[in-house]
Amino acid sequence: MEIKNIFCIPLGISVNEDYKKTQKKFIKYSNQIKNKNKKGGKNWESKLYNTFGTHSIHSDEKFADINKFIFSEVTEFSKKIGYGHLGVACSESWLNVYDKYDYQENHDHIGSNISAVYILQGSDKTGTINFKNPAPSKQTYLFNPENQYTFSTMCIKTQPGLLIIFDSNLIHSVSQNLSNEKRISLAYNFKLYK
Repeated sequence: MEIKNIFCIPLGISVNEDYKKTQKKFIKYSNQIKNKNKKGGKNWESKLYNTFGTHSIHSDEKFADINKFIFSEVTEFSKKIGYGHLGVACSESWLNVYDKYDYQENHDHIGSNISAVYILQGSDKTGTINFKNPAPSKQTYLFNPENQYTFSTMCIKTQPGLLIIFDSNLIHSVSQNLSNEKRISLAYNFKLYK
């Protein structure tokens, strides 16, 4: 018997092998942004600090090294999922800082095509990013952690230098940071064009 995967949803995962070289510099600069810029994300349920609409990471020259890595990986992702004939342009980007008890509710990035999250700082104690299966809810008694076809949610642990690329319509969240350590991430939205 042949098994075909239909309605597949790609998820790109990449690690910036050079993140340690510049991590401290970017964390320091991110904290400076937090201290200078007002909080964005006006209609968000969660109260975490973010610069959505107040400071664009993709146009900030101080993030040029990280942006170069991310844009290259997003372009490669778009080619691998069949969009090599289209251009890719970053339309929005922002900084997220999760202090103790901060989280991000379920949401998507409707209006964009591809989204990405890059982890600057954090650990497995600072919350996971959780992707919800868009198929109708699976019956929980069928769940098997060894069988990806039974997943209703995929959780990815936080690690510095990790880049996650995904379809902007995919509903996702970030679990609550229950530690005293900050979780700092950069978020990006991209549009495809002819």
